[in-house]
Amino acid sequence: MAWAKWVLFVGLALSQGGCALMHLHDPPPPPEVVLISEAKAAHEAASMSRAYFLDQLRSRKGERFRVRAYIPCGNDEAELLWLNNPVLRGDRIRGNLSERPIVLRGVPRGGVVETGTDMIADWVIVRNGRTYGGFTGKAP
Repeated sequence: MAWAKWVLFVGLALSQGGCALMHLHDPPPPPEVVLISEAKAAHEAASMSRAYFLDQLRSRKGERFRVRAYIPCGNDEAELLWLNNPVLRGDRIRGNLSERPIVLRGVPRGGVVETGTDMIADWVIVRNGRTYGGFTGKAP
C-alpha cells in the first residue's frame, strides 16, 4: 500500500510541473502580519505613486528596480510576490521571482513571470545608494 501513496505523490508532482518535489523539504515562509491601518496606508501610497515608478522604470533612472505584484495563478487566484529586474512592455511587467511562490505552481524562485501593471502593489528603486518605495515592507 505504501507504493500506492508514492505513485500518487509522483503523479501529483508531475502534474504540477514538479513543484511538489522541489518544495518538499523547504520550510514554509513565516506569515506576514501587519495592522489593517498600515496595510491600507501602504496600498494607497503604492497606488498613488505607481505612475511615478513606471516612468522611472521606462527611463531606467536607478541602479536597481523591484516590484511587488499580484501574479495570476489560475482558478481566479493570484499570489503577491516580489520580482527582481522588472521589464516594462506596454501595460505588462515581467520579472524574476525573488521568493519561492506558495500558490503559483510550475515557476521556481528566479523564474520569469508576467502580469499587468495594474496588479502592482509595491515597488522599490535604488538610486545613488538610496532606496525609494518599499511601502509594504522590505523586499526579500
